[in-house]
Amino acid sequence: MLGGAFTVFPVVDANGALCGIVMAEEVRILLLDDSLEHVVNAGDIMRPPVFVAETDHLARAVELMRSSGLQAMPVVDSQSRVVCLVSEAVVAKAYWRKSAPKSLGGD
Repeated sequence: MLGGAFTVFPVVDANGALCGIVMAEEVRILLLDDSLEHVVNAGDIMRPPVFVAETDHLARAVELMRSSGLQAMPVVDSQSRVVCLVSEAVVAKAYWRKSAPKSLGGD
């Protein structure tokens, strides 16, 4: 599960609001050391949240991914609840669909 598209995991509070993110690399390290399983929790290793709102333009997601070095990030609603994750690949595909000629599958 940690291979592939999962590079960031949102951490939410009791109300479901985003409060941080955990990187896949950190989870991999924890998986290699069984002694940490019951000692470390998400709050110990989470970073401040980097996210976009569901109303933000994709250009904002690209800007944040570039500046933060993330390959994916949470998308939140007006109450900071995670609605989905957006990745570089999803953004690139969306831009390609809009800019590609119709004969190549664009809009």
